[in-house]
Amino acid sequence: MLSRAPLRALLVAFACGLGLTACTPANVRLPAGLPGDSLAYDVSGHSPRRWQQPLRFGPYSTVGMREGMDFSWALPLFGGQFARASKPYRYTMVTLGEAPVDVECRTRATLLLKRGVSIDITETMEPRMACGVRRDGEEPLVFELADKGSRYDGAIFPARGGRPLFSVRSLHRFAGSSLASMEPLGYEILRGGEVAAVVETLNAGRVFMNPDTSPRERVMLAAMSTALLMFNPEQSSVFD
Repeated sequence: MLSRAPLRALLVAFACGLGLTACTPANVRLPAGLPGDSLAYDVSGHSPRRWQQPLRFGPYSTVGMREGMDFSWALPLFGGQFARASKPYRYTMVTLGEAPVDVECRTRATLLLKRGVSIDITETMEPRMACGVRRDGEEPLVFELADKGSRYDGAIFPARGGRPLFSVRSLHRFAGSSLASMEPLGYEILRGGEVAAVVETLNAGRVFMNPDTSPRERVMLAAMSTALLMFNPEQSSVFD
């Protein structure tokens, strides 16, 4: 399977050749629903991020970061292979004045491999990313992100079921350009149809938060944003 990352790099280079401002540096096109006075935070650390390195942005920090290795296996199937890859990670999101949020995630990819061709069938099997989210004294939540054609959609909802508290949609367009990437450039997190936060995954990453959200909501948005910053859409490349 060809990685989508080189395609994104080609799109960026092509946009730069046209003299588009999106390339200095390239940024995600922010959704129109994000208020102009939103809180904007650069994600600290290196790009690419180092192994087990905590993430920090604004007043939010992860502690107890634990990343597992990519684990993959394959079984023979009708002259080809049925292959799976997964990776776990967990952390606690903290900020002053709010209860910490514990997050434990696993990302997954399921493929059919035959004669050098791979077909990603994760969409038909399970969510691409599944996280358990818990804040002290509160009901546990589930955060899932799944394939939606060439996009990703997700939600955070009570573990026992019920209406989603937030929904998530991937963003694929560059700022100042009509070009789009197959790989997500970021994600918007919505609350009741309104943009509550935006996570940009380009470069070292940025997080934007709607100022109308409460401090209690923002620490949850920070926890979700971290899961999205660590999500790797190219996980299936372990089989290339």
